[in-house]
Amino acid sequence: MKKRKIIMITVDCFAILGLYSLFFGLTMNPIQEFKLLKNGTIKEGLVERIEGGNSNMNESLLSNPYHYSFTIDKGEIVKASQLVFISLKDQPETAKPKFSASITYLEDNPDINSFTSTIASSFTDFIFRRIGLGLLFVCLIYVPFRFIILAQFKESQVKNERSLFT
Repeated sequence: MKKRKIIMITVDCFAILGLYSLFFGLTMNPIQEFKLLKNGTIKEGLVERIEGGNSNMNESLLSNPYHYSFTIDKGEIVKASQLVFISLKDQPETAKPKFSASITYLEDNPDINSFTSTIASSFTDFIFRRIGLGLLFVCLIYVPFRFIILAQFKESQVKNERSLFT
């Protein structure tokens, strides 16, 4: 019985971490966000296109990919895209493509970049919002499903045991 509990706890931990990484993989890797927060350089970029044509985020139920570009200190132009679930802080009310936005990137690896308004503003904000609230959100989703699955599993075991005796 003790071994079964250890296995269930291990499975739970991997499931929660898997859901957490899947959920935050849609927006940004928390490790990359921490690097941007710690060592990021801020530049003005240009949002060139909002996929789906839905420039007013208040009308959108889902995220929209924003395609943008910015120029790094070496003069090289970096093009990237990012899913945005809320409107950007520097996005005009009726944003049409070709508006400027603040971009944070790593100087040693400009491919790691993000809109400045979508990353945490401080280390405390990062810990609270990304790690704490992220894990809480995933747990709130996972725990009810876990109990439903366990209840179904126990019910099927009882049915199997009854069928053995009849």
